[in-house]
Amino acid sequence: MKGKGKLGNYAILIGIVAGWIAYSLLFPGQHSGQPNLAPAGLELFPWGAPRWEPGIVITAFFVGLVNMTNSITTLSTVEKLYRAETTSRQYRHSYTLTGLFTMLSACVGVLPFGLFASSIGFLESTRILRRAAFIIGAGLLCMMGLTPSVTAFFAQIPPSVGSAVLFVAYLQMFGTALRTLEGTTFNSKTIYRVALPVLTGVAVMNIPAEAFQTLPMYLIPIISNGLVIGVLVSLVLEKTVNWSKMEQPATISKAA
Repeated sequence: MKGKGKLGNYAILIGIVAGWIAYSLLFPGQHSGQPNLAPAGLELFPWGAPRWEPGIVITAFFVGLVNMTNSITTLSTVEKLYRAETTSRQYRHSYTLTGLFTMLSACVGVLPFGLFASSIGFLESTRILRRAAFIIGAGLLCMMGLTPSVTAFFAQIPPSVGSAVLFVAYLQMFGTALRTLEGTTFNSKTIYRVALPVLTGVAVMNIPAEAFQTLPMYLIPIISNGLVIGVLVSLVLEKTVNWSKMEQPATISKAA
């Protein structure tokens, strides 16, 4: 928070380096050694040949729904940082590219590209908004993936250091969420619009995994995922409840 100018732009990177060094000094010998990496090469369908699985299709549908909401949240929030409005054409391009990369990544057994809301926290923390930075960063990641020795080196970053850095990004996301709610009138009824999805999702996250074992296999990834449940509850509330009508009594009373 104290860093200004270039120092503030690279505060997260400095935190990673300093945290990694501090971890190595405080816990010598832990998290050392070369991780087991798969040999370099491209294998088609490493998870098995394509086949029809209804449970996987249902799960993918709901997870895709969550990814779509992530895209909407990310793009609409980034508008404020770039002071530019996202067009319908840009939304369509985003969905098309995300879907295309998701299908291609499944064929070669890697994690797909996708917009994620935590990226907003990094943008707000670093204040590096130029497109060139993202292109250079993506290029460096590609080069790192093609160099096993470099990949092995960065794979040794302690998980606790990475979690601490993500914590900073999530702090920024918390502020973004509060700013998104600006102008919304809350009363004893409209508070359910935010409280019910959030608390339901948190409650599901805290249910032991054993409690879901008796459910059908294709329902477990959906019912046990607090994020998916929270988003689904939010979507249902937005489509079935007229929140603007519930805000009117409070607005009228305030005006009086």
